[in-house]
Amino acid sequence: LDFTSSFYGALSMGMPVDAAMGEARLAMGRGKGRPLEWATPLLTQRTPDGRIVSLASDSEEQRYQFNIVSFDDHGRERFDKYGAALLRLDEFFDGRPIRAPELWTEEILPGLKGWLRKGILPEQKSRINFAAHLTIVLATGRLLDVKSRRDVIVQQYDVDWDAEKGNPLPSPVWERNLPIEVVDENKTDLAVAVSLSRSILPGVQEYVSRGEGPAAQIGSILDATPTTGVGPTSVRDGVHASQLAQELINRLDEELANRPGTTIHLFLSAPQAFTFFFGMRTRSIPRLQMYEHHFGQGSSTYVPSVLFQGDGAY
Repeated sequence: LDFTSSFYGALSMGMPVDAAMGEARLAMGRGKGRPLEWATPLLTQRTPDGRIVSLASDSEEQRYQFNIVSFDDHGRERFDKYGAALLRLDEFFDGRPIRAPELWTEEILPGLKGWLRKGILPEQKSRINFAAHLTIVLATGRLLDVKSRRDVIVQQYDVDWDAEKGNPLPSPVWERNLPIEVVDENKTDLAVAVSLSRSILPGVQEYVSRGEGPAAQIGSILDATPTTGVGPTSVRDGVHASQLAQELINRLDEELANRPGTTIHLFLSAPQAFTFFFGMRTRSIPRLQMYEHHFGQGSSTYVPSVLFQGDGAY
């Protein structure tokens, strides 16, 4: 049953047959009961790309569905029907907090990278639905960067966020040209406080003042507040999310041109679509330190997650 549901579920989502077989084997390994090494299924194929099920239709909106889950705040069982088109990373977390910091680079990001490479192919229309930490969402965008020729949109609460569909707002889309506050002129690193869903600048200022961990090197803070105000409707659609991401990247590129060797420290309160589209553009940032908010421990408590470096993912 584990094999059948996973294998045919993957095929129904348009995944290559070899990738579907691999996911089905993993499902068997995760299943209850004794190991079944003696019954490991084998695959022989002739198709060059492994595609034996086509999702092509007359509708331009037909897309391959992929789902990434790392917490169950909204009921992860709703994703179970997707079978092998589902990447579950919740085993590495105790609710929201990660079980051990090294799991980010030793397990989570390598697993994410391999899964994306198998399923999301160039020139294929895809949709990703997240119930995941923002570090994972940003890493997904970074792995599927704007030069990768991947046609991907984001789904959040059953709404599609497409960077090509919507109405752009008049530029600039950020308040006061994204001002920077100097907190220690002897330090070169720059913190970026993105306040889209809620205002986080005061909390980031307080956290930076403590000088804990990587944040001890922060000398200035950029305030990213949108012209549409802060709140659940601050980002209007996929085009607006992409526009916000691009203008913020442009501002950071300007700063980095005058501050070589600077690490960008990213603090986010933002929709997943913005985070994904921003991640797609971050290959131009040599060093990007991501933070997760520590839920239930106060508005100004953050935990460093991943340091993204150079052209690599991490």
